Amino acid sequence: MEKEEDNNTVRKHIGTYADVFSGFVDENLQVIRGGTSFLIFSYIVFTLKKTRGFYRFSNIRNIPDEDFRHRIKLNGIITDVDNKTGIVKFFHRPIFLRIFNPEYHKIMTEEERVKLKNKSLKIKLYGINTENSLAPPWLSSTIKRQAVELTLFANSLSDHTTNNVENSKIDDDNDNKIRLHIVHKDKDSFGEIEEIKDINSFENNDIKTEETIRMMKKNNNDEKDIIYGKIRCRIDGNWFKKDIAELALNKGLASVMLDVDVNGKSVVAPDVRDNEMVKLEKTYVDNEKYAQQNNLGVWKDFEYKPSIAETGKNILSILYNSIRNRFKKKEVKV
Repeated sequence: MEKEEDNNTVRKHIGTYADVFSGFVDENLQVIRGGTSFLIFSYIVFTLKKTRGFYRFSNIRNIPDEDFRHRIKLNGIITDVDNKTGIVKFFHRPIFLRIFNPEYHKIMTEEERVKLKNKSLKIKLYGINTENSLAPPWLSSTIKRQAVELTLFANSLSDHTTNNVENSKIDDDNDNKIRLHIVHKDKDSFGEIEEIKDINSFENNDIKTEETIRMMKKNNNDEKDIIYGKIRCRIDGNWFKKDIAELALNKGLASVMLDVDVNGKSVVAPDVRDNEMVKLEKTYVDNEKYAQQNNLGVWKDFEYKPSIAETGKNILSILYNSIRNRFKKKEVKV
C-alpha cells in the first residue's frame, strides 16, 4: 500500500510540473516561437558562411589546395597595385556579397579601399614579368578599384601541381635563401633570369653591404603569401572580360616569364597534356612577339630577329604570293 501511495505522489508531482510548464508555454508562446526561429536562422547563417558562396578568403592559407588544382575562379575587387613589382591586391567578394551589392567597387570610398587593402590577397599575374617602369602604372590605371575575375593557378607556400610528394616539400635550408629577380635592361635577356643565393655567403663580402643584405631579405619576405593566377576584367565598357596579362604583353608593357618556386621548379608543372596552360603560354608568347615586332613599350629599341621557322614561313609566303600575283596578271591580260 505504501508503494502505491508513493507512486501516486510522484505522478501528482509530475502532473503538477507538466501543468506549470504547459501554462508557461501558453503564456509565452510568441516569445518561444521567436527565439526558436532566431536559433534556426543563426544556425543556417553560420552554416552558409562556411560554404563557398558565402565564405570570403582573406588569407592565402584559407584557400583549399584543391581550388588551385581545379583552377577555381574567384571574383573580387583590385584594391591596390605595387608601383615597383606590379603585384596587385585582390579583395575577394563571394556571391552572397555580389548579389546584394554588385556595384560596390563604384561607390567604394578611398577610406574603405585603404581598409580593404589589409584584407586583400597578393596576386602575381602568372606567366609575365611586370617589374619595369611601364607595367605598374598601367595596371593601376586599368584595374585598380575594378571588379575582376581571378583564376587560381598556384601559390608561394607549396607546389600544388606536382604529383610527387617529395617535390612538394621545401627544405629547411630555404629559410636562409633569397630569390633575386634580375630584370635586365639588355634587350636580349629582358626579365628572363632568376637566381637563388645564400644570404650567409654575402656576410663577409665587402661588395654586399648591410643595407643591401637587409633589402634582399625584405624582398624575400615580400614574395611570401603570393597567389599566381590569371586576372580577367571588363575594360572600356566591353561586355566580354579580357586577360590583363595578355593585354600587357600585347602593349609591350611586360615580358613573358614563367614563375618558379624557391627550388627553381615551375609553380605550374609543365605537362603537354595540360591544354589550357599550353594554349595560354603560346598566346602570351605570340602577344610578346607582336610587341617586339612593332617596338612597343619596353621593346621600343628592340631589334626583332625571326626564328628559322618564321624565316622559312616568310620565304614560302613570299613565293606563294608572287606566283599568285603572276597568275592574276595573266588572267587580266586575257
